[in-house]
Amino acid sequence: MLTVMSYDRYVCIFKPLQYHIIMNPYMIRLLVFIGNLLPCSFALFETYLFMQIPLCRYTLDRIFCDNLSVSDLSCDNYYSQVANTFTLCGVICFVVVPVFLFILSYLKIILLVLKLSAEARKKTFATCTPHLTFFSTVLFAALFSIIFNRVNPHVPAKVAVIRVFFLSTNYILIPPLVHPLIYGIKNKDIRTALLKMKRKAISTTKRFIVQA
Repeated sequence: MLTVMSYDRYVCIFKPLQYHIIMNPYMIRLLVFIGNLLPCSFALFETYLFMQIPLCRYTLDRIFCDNLSVSDLSCDNYYSQVANTFTLCGVICFVVVPVFLFILSYLKIILLVLKLSAEARKKTFATCTPHLTFFSTVLFAALFSIIFNRVNPHVPAKVAVIRVFFLSTNYILIPPLVHPLIYGIKNKDIRTALLKMKRKAISTTKRFIVQA
């Protein structure tokens, strides 16, 4: 979905006059459908594959369960290798390819922005910064999880504990918390409401101090 959003930004900046023709309701529904259907279908089949793995141990060193952690508990190398190969294909399809398309689109956007006026650059960055920030947060968490899972057997126990804490906070907690902040503060109505709440809180604090 973040890659679909980068395509939306690309069309908005490079073809503003044709934006509503290209991003018509049918195209939007199609992109949303594909952006949800493909990952969900992959995840369901991946879950089925990992359910076939016989387990010898049942203790995970983290607060959530991912595929490679289940694979580490396996006592059958064949099933584990098949499932891991399928997961690697998923990483290529749903991480490497989207990241490549994302970087390519933003490189083209940056090259275009450098040729524009200061006001146009300001508007472009205001449009793209929230999406870029959130994508970077999710990407960093996902890549860290993937890389650390691959090198996990060679990592000391103390470092593994830090990894558990970092993954549980960064991968699960931070993106959902950052998302509404990044996109919400850009909304004029939300900014106005927050400013009203701030002024009201300051006014209440001043009255309390005066009365005290």
